[in-house]
Amino acid sequence: MSSEGFSRSPRLSRFLGFTVEQTLASQGERLKEYVLGIEVFDKEESFDPRIDTIVRVEARRLRLTLLEYYATRGQDDPVRIDFPKGSYVPTFYTQGSRAAHGEPREISSVAALPFVNMSADPADEYFSDGLTEELIHALAGVEGLRVAARTSAFQFRGKSHDIRKIGRQLRVGTVLEGSVRKDGDRLRVTAQLNNTNDGCHLWSETYDRAMTQVFAIQQEIAQAIVNTLRIKAAQKRDRQLVSYHTQNVEAHDLYLRGRYFWNKRGAHEIQKSIEYFGGAIEKDPRYALAYTGLADAYASLGFSFDAGILSPTEAVPKAKAAISKALQLNDGLAEAHLSLAFVRFLYDWDWAGAESEFCRAIELDPLYAHAHHWYSHYLLAMGRVEESLEESWRAIEIEPLDAILNTHLGWHHLYSNQHDLAIEQLRRALEVHPGYFHSRREIGRAYTQKGMYRQAIASLHKALRQSKEDGFTLASLGYAYAAAGRRDDARRVLDEIRGLSGRRYISPYFAAAIHAGLGEPDLAFAHLDEAWRERADALVYLTTEPMFDSLHSDSRFTSLMKRMGLSVARAAAASPFHR
Repeated sequence: MSSEGFSRSPRLSRFLGFTVEQTLASQGERLKEYVLGIEVFDKEESFDPRIDTIVRVEARRLRLTLLEYYATRGQDDPVRIDFPKGSYVPTFYTQGSRAAHGEPREISSVAALPFVNMSADPADEYFSDGLTEELIHALAGVEGLRVAARTSAFQFRGKSHDIRKIGRQLRVGTVLEGSVRKDGDRLRVTAQLNNTNDGCHLWSETYDRAMTQVFAIQQEIAQAIVNTLRIKAAQKRDRQLVSYHTQNVEAHDLYLRGRYFWNKRGAHEIQKSIEYFGGAIEKDPRYALAYTGLADAYASLGFSFDAGILSPTEAVPKAKAAISKALQLNDGLAEAHLSLAFVRFLYDWDWAGAESEFCRAIELDPLYAHAHHWYSHYLLAMGRVEESLEESWRAIEIEPLDAILNTHLGWHHLYSNQHDLAIEQLRRALEVHPGYFHSRREIGRAYTQKGMYRQAIASLHKALRQSKEDGFTLASLGYAYAAAGRRDDARRVLDEIRGLSGRRYISPYFAAAIHAGLGEPDLAFAHLDEAWRERADALVYLTTEPMFDSLHSDSRFTSLMKRMGLSVARAAAASPFHR
């Protein structure tokens, strides 16, 4: 109650206090909309919740405020309060970390650090990374075991670390470490499980096997962990914990190489990943995960927020073909449904179809952080602001150290006109990932909206140096120059964008943003029309992107919205973002 979110809102504090007290007094069945309207919000007896939605609206605010509290000040609280959707009765559950109270963390939680590549060839790191990721995925499917997500655990790669400190940061009771050595067709894997409360070993093992037995090694490690931690749901020794999407070891190896390069996200690396995913498919044409990797790679090359070196009309049809094949082979892959949602959202502008696929991906894997993350993007584009923020917080709860997710939360505040909150959040993201240029760019954009042009331009220049000519960063810099009245500098950036477009694909959306900043609506709409013809992904955020605020009153903006299938009502729903 003393935290900022609740202390500044007596209504939310009263809502939380009343529902918790009633539940603890075994009166949870009373917590209906009508009772809450009268008891908490002082409504008259004539209150009709079908007409007055105050309880539903405040319940959503309450969930968001709790999520924000547990992601910040309350991250070490031993007991958490949650309100399941569709219910006003709170549930209570224990959280992994109790360090703030001097109590041990729950041992039934684990972080798998990236296994160290001990092979003679440093390039074999792809294999040790892949083995770790697959163990994380296997353990995450064990009921009763909480597993730190991949990106958060991988923050500790190559660093000397204190097991107890990692336990506090990732809120886990155990840490899995290991090493991998490949030597021809032989494989040596060592693994050990440590207790983060005292740093002591709980279990360790070394496996000397043929490469063809890599799947068996993963199964044995996962089973040893659940046995050591006495996870009741997984005690049966013949239970299959590791899902084998292929029996072909060569195809599996090529897939791991593909994911390794795709995770680096550079244009050159993504193109390399396509070669490896294609090779995996040649070895095993029924390898659904390899088709999903291929789809992700083509989508990355065709969307401006990622590598963005192909036009969407060139890249996305290839991605869609791969997604179709993946789902044909395995309709239960959360990754494939997220890829389909991604394409339906950013390219097809099939709003209902996209939401259906986002929800399906989350249903298949509720702990899939990037499914929550991209669903948050979708909800923001639809003007469903509070729901979007809730999904963003849920993603960060799963992956607390992920650079993309923490930057996205700052981006969220920027698009909500909460510029100080955006800057604060993005600074936190940069503390963990100082080289992540997206965070630097979004801070620059927040400074622009605050009218702090000197700081904005300095930050955007630094982001541009880190990003190697990222189109969106260039557009943001050009817009900042225009907003600062430095029109010649803004036009120089426009010339730079035109020069880049002669060497690779550059979305017309970027030039449109600078022309909007320069107060040249005719040129801005000419470029937006071109972006519409090319199905530019960034168009989905038109109602929320502050660089286009000045165009909202123009009838051409409404016309463009309608051509995209975005109703005027939806644009109005997003209007709280704008001044």
